[in-house]
Amino acid sequence: MVKTINSPIQLKGQDPQEFWELFKASVFGDEKSANDHDILLETGKMISKNRKGSPLAAKTVGRLLKNHLDLEHWTSVLEKGGSSYYVMHGLLHELALKVSSYECLTICSSNVKSIQILPSIRHLSIVVDDMDVNDGVTFENIKKDFITLSKRLDVGKLHSLMLFGQYHGSFIIPFSNLLRKARALRIVLLSMPSYAIVSMLHNFSKLVHLRYLRINGGKFSELSLPNIISRFYHLRILDVRQCKGHFGLPRDMNNLVKLRHFLVQDDKLHTDIANVGKLKCLQELRRFEVKRQVKAFALNQIGQLDELKGSLGIYDLENAKAAEETKLLNKSHLHKLILDWNVNRSTKDNSQEEHILENLRPHSNLREVHIQGHGGTTCPSWLGPNLSIKENSQSEQGLQIEGKDSPLDSTFWKLLALSNLTELRELKMKKCPPLPLEHLKLLSALRRLSITDSCIALLPTDCENTVTYHFLVEQLEIYECNASGMEMTQLLSYFPELMNLRIEKCQKITGLGVAGQEMMATLASPPSLSYNKSEDAQIGKDQQQPRGDNGIAAVVTGLPLLPRQLQNLDIKHCSKLILQFDSFPSGLQQLYTDDIAGVFIEPTCRLLSSSLTKLSLSMNHKVERFTKEQNMALQLLSSLEVPIFVQCSKLQSLPAGLHRLTSLKRLEIAYCPNIRSLPKGGFPSSLEVLHVYESQSEELKRQCRKLKGTIAIIEDEDYLEPGDYMYQCMDTGC
Repeated sequence: MVKTINSPIQLKGQDPQEFWELFKASVFGDEKSANDHDILLETGKMISKNRKGSPLAAKTVGRLLKNHLDLEHWTSVLEKGGSSYYVMHGLLHELALKVSSYECLTICSSNVKSIQILPSIRHLSIVVDDMDVNDGVTFENIKKDFITLSKRLDVGKLHSLMLFGQYHGSFIIPFSNLLRKARALRIVLLSMPSYAIVSMLHNFSKLVHLRYLRINGGKFSELSLPNIISRFYHLRILDVRQCKGHFGLPRDMNNLVKLRHFLVQDDKLHTDIANVGKLKCLQELRRFEVKRQVKAFALNQIGQLDELKGSLGIYDLENAKAAEETKLLNKSHLHKLILDWNVNRSTKDNSQEEHILENLRPHSNLREVHIQGHGGTTCPSWLGPNLSIKENSQSEQGLQIEGKDSPLDSTFWKLLALSNLTELRELKMKKCPPLPLEHLKLLSALRRLSITDSCIALLPTDCENTVTYHFLVEQLEIYECNASGMEMTQLLSYFPELMNLRIEKCQKITGLGVAGQEMMATLASPPSLSYNKSEDAQIGKDQQQPRGDNGIAAVVTGLPLLPRQLQNLDIKHCSKLILQFDSFPSGLQQLYTDDIAGVFIEPTCRLLSSSLTKLSLSMNHKVERFTKEQNMALQLLSSLEVPIFVQCSKLQSLPAGLHRLTSLKRLEIAYCPNIRSLPKGGFPSSLEVLHVYESQSEELKRQCRKLKGTIAIIEDEDYLEPGDYMYQCMDTGC
């Protein structure tokens, strides 16, 4: 029975605690995930209080926050009161599409005369077909149609205009005449312009409402943005990222007081803005060069930019006088900060540079800092006890430390309070002294370690000689290190969870071996501080002993021992390295190397037959063809799914036995100019993807196209749309 009532029923929201549980479940799913993101919970509670207990709001806002599990985004939502979120019902979406059809119009050069134009049109796109420009008669007819377009279109009501087609500049005169009355435009996009931009933009002199200007593509020997741009006082976004050539900026660029994003291809364009501090809404300044005794390029310009986010680069800091004027401590939304002194400066004032760096203290929310060319001898205090890492679920935290060319001793590490970096996931060291074990053990969350041009030894203290160390590092990269096999094996022994190892340009490495668990446990005790040349000499005497697990003598000077649990190995550019059948752990899954001869031998392929799924052969400039023995060895790799050939400049043909690899799923060939055909034996039916990139052989391309329909995906530069391909195998994932 339905009846009316005299008083309205007041609907109340859920109980706050019940609502919070529903909100939390909508974001995280389960309690474990919520605990993993405990840094977000306090902010999440404050956001939930603004939802007034509405279950629909809990699900709606919760799902949206789920896609951005980082503190900065949640803080931004809290500051806005959550007003940026809304949900459009399917019926409303359809209604919006219907309404937009009355306001949006696309005119192609071929249908200018025939298309119906409603008086309600507010958003116009014009597309010029290349073929319509090639024919003289057609071109003249279309030009007349564009001239008469102003009689059918109320240009004064347009809010957005987009011009497409690389030859739309051929109609610049009728377009210019057409757009003189377009005073209400908010959005302008010029795609692939082949004309002087000023010849189009001078027609927009009265666009006081313009919010967005994008020049997309086009090559110019010199592109000068006209001074008229500085009149677009309400411009929010200026996007010239896709333009190539030399740029010139308007003299009064700083008049764009509402500008938030100046998107450029070359960061140096940011340095050309004089008095950039007037652009108080600017959210990213990727390069600012300090100029001595020039107020328009002094550090106080940065101090006026309260909305900065993303990246900030400050260069030529040797010219700086008052660093505190940058007010970096107030810029809580910065992600990346670059502080750079010109290494070629004529004079250095170490004490002044230390003072400047000390006063460039950033906010603790900063994720990444680069200090380059600094002449001081000490780190700033804010990089010591005040340095800390906050958990961020979207980007795992990393620290990169690069020393100077002059040698440093281990006291360098005492300047950093590593005890504050317990959440650090990645550490990159370049030109650094040995890292003491007492400091490394403080980095309890460390999973990735990179060492470049540094001593790889980890130093114990006097009381640590009998202690066994195990760290949870899973990925280790060693570049350009003059380390012996003994030193490298000692380092590897500290990482029982190591899965990924990359070694490049380590010229003392002559071979590889595999260590047993007993030996690695023995080596995990740090060497004595009294280790001397007599011990080194004893190792040298043992060089003739066989490989294996029979003791420390197996670790000869050029032969590091790999841990058995290793899954991914990348080793290249080690000129003295000779790979042999016992160089690899039997469970290795991915191998990246430039030594084709060392891999394609029967004992090695038999050892890896059931485990190796990915094999990348790159940077080999010697091998021209695979021998019969190498082809037979390859066929032993029954588990191989992805073979990759990259930059093998002399290689003329692929292995003949690929069709016998029944696990094969993907084959990649890139930058191998002399490979002119596919294997005569073809491929197994299991192959799903054939990727050929930067091939100079038309015959190879023809053969790839011929396979279309028999292989699920064939990728080459002729099949892929622009921007749709990016060669991925160079990133080893190791």
